[in-house]
Amino acid sequence: MKDIICKLADKIDARYPFTLVDVGAMGGIARKWDVLGKAVKVVAFEADERECSKLVSSGRIQYLNFLVHGKKEDVNFHISRASGKSSIFPPNIPFLSQFPGVERFEVVNQMHFSKEKVRSFDDLFLEGFLKDLDFLKLDTEGSELSILQGGRSKMLPQVFGVQLEVEFIEKCQGQPLFRHVDEFMAAQGFVLMDLRRQFWKRKKFLDYVGKGQMVFGDVLYFRSIESLKDNLAMLKDVDFRKSKIYKSVLVCMVYKIFDYAVDVAQMAFERQWLSKEELDHIVQSIKSCVRLNDGIYFPGRQLAYKVAWRLAEMLQPKSFLGFADGDRHIGNIRDI
Repeated sequence: MKDIICKLADKIDARYPFTLVDVGAMGGIARKWDVLGKAVKVVAFEADERECSKLVSSGRIQYLNFLVHGKKEDVNFHISRASGKSSIFPPNIPFLSQFPGVERFEVVNQMHFSKEKVRSFDDLFLEGFLKDLDFLKLDTEGSELSILQGGRSKMLPQVFGVQLEVEFIEKCQGQPLFRHVDEFMAAQGFVLMDLRRQFWKRKKFLDYVGKGQMVFGDVLYFRSIESLKDNLAMLKDVDFRKSKIYKSVLVCMVYKIFDYAVDVAQMAFERQWLSKEELDHIVQSIKSCVRLNDGIYFPGRQLAYKVAWRLAEMLQPKSFLGFADGDRHIGNIRDI
């Protein structure tokens, strides 16, 4: 599959590389994007200096240590005891105390960012830090909605896909929840493709196999076909438009959501932005990547599946850290 994706990536005009922006880049860039090879350019932001110091910029990856926010203003950043829990919002200790490991969220320091060191996404476009954006990943412990709102004018119209962390309960005081994020994204022309849920069990009784309360998760949005069509129609540079089409198809293929990739290509063909040969090449490339329905059939297949599923349930391991469980896939991939 990697070779096929690379061949499609070769169709992208070199002047318009696939641009991935990662805000909250703890641990580095997810390996799923490696399949795009040299076609991908990454700009990553990490406000926690402890984490940013571990990240090394290279030829195609640039790490920036400043705060992306909804607007240019002074911001206080609460530094947690454990890496990856820091936020502009203070932790909701009364809620978190119901679960193990509350000490991870305790605030050990506060970092003040003056407005000169804070940028919204629209600022980043206006100031020339970003010129294009195809996929956005956000993991900022509660400030995701504010960041999205700060990019609705210049940034979001450029984006095809967004993956972000959302909460269903206030882990941080006063933070927006999934329902607020989803309403905003729908208004911007995005459709919810998948939700990878995370569950916690309360510390008073957690010694059992199974999940507890849904606390947070990762959501995946793609731009709707109609919204994508409208945005592409506004582009005057035909090479840029065609590159955006191929990059949208590639996002779908990275997540192995192949039916949406075909719909994107078909829409572009119907608007005469792709030739019949280009459409056929994309569709044939997709077909060569997929496992066809009922591709392996043998008598008793359904029974074998039920037995294997039951065995998997019996062998289910203890919850991660003793209390946490979650879905393994987003889209059709294990996101690592």
